[in-house]
Amino acid sequence: MKQLSLLILSLLLFSRVSAQQQVKDFAYINAKIDSIAAELSTETYKAPPDVYNIFANARISEADRIKIARKIQQMFVQERYANLYHLGHSLLARMWNIYPEQNTVKVNQLLLEIYLEYYYYPIKPSYDALIDIHYYDLNRRKNYTAKSKQRIFEIIKEQKTEKEFDIWFQYEKSFPPDTVFWGKIANKLLKEREIQNETVYIKIRDSLDAENIYNYTKREFDNLKISNDLIFMTGFLDMKECIPILQAQLPEAIANDNQWQQRERAIRYTLARLGDKQQKQYVIDNMLDYRQYFDRVYFSYFRDDELMWRFIDVNYHSDKRMNIDGDRTISAGLKAMSDVYPYIKNVPKELEFPYISNDINDDYKWAKALYEWMIKNKNKIKFDYDGEKKGFW
Repeated sequence: MKQLSLLILSLLLFSRVSAQQQVKDFAYINAKIDSIAAELSTETYKAPPDVYNIFANARISEADRIKIARKIQQMFVQERYANLYHLGHSLLARMWNIYPEQNTVKVNQLLLEIYLEYYYYPIKPSYDALIDIHYYDLNRRKNYTAKSKQRIFEIIKEQKTEKEFDIWFQYEKSFPPDTVFWGKIANKLLKEREIQNETVYIKIRDSLDAENIYNYTKREFDNLKISNDLIFMTGFLDMKECIPILQAQLPEAIANDNQWQQRERAIRYTLARLGDKQQKQYVIDNMLDYRQYFDRVYFSYFRDDELMWRFIDVNYHSDKRMNIDGDRTISAGLKAMSDVYPYIKNVPKELEFPYISNDINDDYKWAKALYEWMIKNKNKIKFDYDGEKKGFW
């Protein structure tokens, strides 16, 4: 009996795994999206279901992917159901991230154009789901059309429209009204005026609720900010027309930034990348150590040998320790060498990273040897900033 139960359990698990691995065609995905959209086509707020796996194991042509992207775009074009804006953003993010290696440039271009056109529509993820900064491969510039760049320029200027506000207002109104709280306020007002009238009570209650929603929407809409990732992207796309805008925004970023200086860093790095000599010097002098959360991803962003050497000088000799795995730490020097190593084109075979090392002391010896070789051969070293780069910690 026990063996039979195990067999049944195994069959159930196999069928579940098989279902998850089932290849999905255009008809399946199209019908699935239609079903979800129909469920959310209500003027009352309804959270979209999880769309995480909707594109998993999809095998569809470029033409069909474009049809799906256009279907998602219609969720933003319609102006009745606020739930569909939320769904649209979720689907765009999944379609972009689930198989970017299968999406053609033409598909990616369309996805980005849609995403950027409706950048201020609710409810977009708090991060820029389609602005991929994990590494800065020059080939990715092909995903950005002239239309996308123009839209980014508008967004950087924080140009928001009355229509976008109205759509946010519609979204906030889709939530159930707080009749209890505003009912108490309405009752208090009527008692002060010695009025007892159910119709007047309802009108005042609903009016207070509507005014609160409007004020809340206005406050939240005014506070909508572009992401730091999008700022970085203007630099990577060489959008020099953004220089005056970012220069004007820098003082506010410095004055109001949080303790990690993320906004200030984004603007200073971007201006340096775009050719602002003053900001490049500031970055070189002040913003290359790990304390400023410098990451190896920025090697491909800047593509600048002077900056690379300054980074090595600052961090190799640092006494800072880097947390890499829970409570495990390594020196900033070892971390710096492991970060720089993948970008060196001509590392001699004897200095290849010891992947199978079981002794951290061997790693430190490797880092020291690599550093000394780099200093000795500084004029001969060539850096490769293209492609995906992976470090070790």
